[in-house]
This record gives sequence, structure tokens and C-alpha cells, in this order.
Amino acid sequence: MHVSIAVTTLNRAGFLQQLFDALENQSYQDFEVIVVDGPSTDNTQALVEQYSSRVKYFRISQADLGKQRNLGIMLAKGEIVAYIDDDAIPSDNDWVRNAVRYFEQDPDLAGVGGSVTNHYSHIVEFAKGYVSSYGFQIFDGKAVTKVPRDFFLRLTGCNMFFRKKALLKIGGFDLAYRYYADETDVCMRLLKSEQKLAVVEDIGVIHYKPEKETGRNYRSIFNISRSDTYFALRHGNNSWPIRFLKTIYYAPKKHFVVDIFGHRDLGVSDSSLFALQVFNWLRGVIAGYLIYLTHSTRKVELVDMSKDFKPFKLSVID
Repeated sequence: MHVSIAVTTLNRAGFLQQLFDALENQSYQDFEVIVVDGPSTDNTQALVEQYSSRVKYFRISQADLGKQRNLGIMLAKGEIVAYIDDDAIPSDNDWVRNAVRYFEQDPDLAGVGGSVTNHYSHIVEFAKGYVSSYGFQIFDGKAVTKVPRDFFLRLTGCNMFFRKKALLKIGGFDLAYRYYADETDVCMRLLKSEQKLAVVEDIGVIHYKPEKETGRNYRSIFNISRSDTYFALRHGNNSWPIRFLKTIYYAPKKHFVVDIFGHRDLGVSDSSLFALQVFNWLRGVIAGYLIYLTHSTRKVELVDMSKDFKPFKLSVID
């Protein structure tokens, strides 16, 4: 079974080299690597050129996570498309092999994922997650004995495998998402189309997540809020008028908004940063409504750009 590992990247050549080194040690060899560069200004392109016979490389003119993920699908020759962050590595040498085994054992399985552990703090960032139709998150899903009503299993974008045909069936990743919830949206649409997902314990990755700068943090609030609002409007399990009102009602109850006020109360954020975060949150809510009204029926054309399978491990013979 061919596997295509898609990596979206931006100015992280050092991490990308680390990922390549880790993939060299995978026990399962029948995979290719696709790098979608969005567009880096460091030495990422020069690095990938050293692997030109072993890595598919595509450079886009403007960073766009949804577009980059969809390019991964279009460039993939494998039956399975895997996604791993550029600043992550598999937690062991059987990462690909274990994922393939689940697909071979269950022909109805559309997607499978696993845990994400932070390299620096050793904190498990993701073990098993659930999301409600309005975007409320359960991050520690392993502790859940009974899944609450209106909550659904989700995978995490840092560590997920899908059957390519399943992604094609739902039209790939929705380009309305700039950052946050794009993979959750894919999981929700797969489940709505009655396809199976699973989160397992033996497909883990180590995440070398860099420290976030304060400026980047408050700017990301806008995109998180925008995506969260759009997700709720698209998937909320009520008719349109009620869904419209519930999305507004639920907005201040989301975990990232609670964090904004919690950081203020704990003195982590000063008054100017707090005001900036609240402004960007509210701006994101408005933007989410606007993008839903203008893009909710957007169709993505996934053109086949796969050409030949390009094995990363040169010992593989088709």
C-alpha cells in the first residue's frame, strides 16, 4: 500500500531536515514525501533540492494552509495521504507501518490518527479529541467514559492519515479556513458521509512546537475566532435562525476566549494586550459570519497532479 506523506512548511528548514532524518528510519518503506512550501524565505528550497530525487516539492506564492493541504492530496500518488507538521517527527520507527496496518485490517476506515507529545515539556498536546457541532472541544478524550451528545471524534492536523479516495469524496479541505479547525471540519464531513475514523495509541508524533511570540499570539486569535465561528455556522445541529443565534451565544464560552479573560485575571496579559486580544476575537466572529455567508458553498476542484510515485526510501522498488 503506497503512502504519501504531505508536509506543509514555512521557514522551518531546520525542523524539516530533522523530519527527513526521522523518516529515513521508518521500518515501512513504501512511502513518498510531499513538501508544499508556502513560500519560505529561508533555505527550505535549497534543502529540499538536495532531496530532489526523493521528495516532491511544490512552492506556492502565498501561505494558505487549506490550499497547501489540498495540494498534498493532488500531488499524492499513494492510496493513503498522511499529514505531519514540519516541526514534528514520528515517535517511533513504526509510525507509517502501524497506520497502514489499520487501513489493511478495516477496508471501511477512512482516517486514523494518534497522539502528539510536546518535546520540550513532555506534555501530551493531543491524545484523543472530540468536538461538538458548534466547535466545543474535548482535548483529553481518553478520559471520556461516555461521549456527550452532539460530540464527534476528531483527528489532529499534526498527525493524521486518510484514504485519498475519502478526501476526494468530500472535496478535500475547505479553503475558508486559514488556520484552526480545518482538519476538524474534514473529520466532521467524513463522519457526516458515514465514513469511519479512529484514534489509536501506536501512531504518535513528537512536536517541537516553537515558543509563540506575544505578537503572533494575539494575531492568531483573529484566525482562530474566524474559523471557529465559520465551523459553528456550517455544522451546528440546528436550523439556520437558531444556529445563527446559538453561534453568537456560544462565542464567549469557547476555550480560547475563556483563556483570554483568564490570562487577564492572572496578570499574564496586561491591559493593552487584553484589549487587543478581545478586539481580534470580536473581529474574528464578524469575519466568520461574513465568510459563511459568502463561501459556505465553495467547491474545491482537486486536480490530479500526482504523476509517478516517488519513494523517499530509494530501496523501494515498485
